Amino acid sequence: MVTAPLPQVRQNYHPDCEAAVNSQINLELYASYVLLKYARVNNCCFWVATWGS
Repeated sequence: MVTAPLPQVRQNYHPDCEAAVNSQINLELYASYVLLKYARVNNCCFWVATWGS
């Protein structure tokens, strides 16, 4: 059985817009790493305490 390749979709966003979106994504990813590092260093799981109730 042969499957068709997935289409390569590329949007033509303005370079400044694409750079701004990528920057925002990178900032949010970095913030999530910092939060996880903080939780690990302080030996706590704040999301368990919040979601557990």
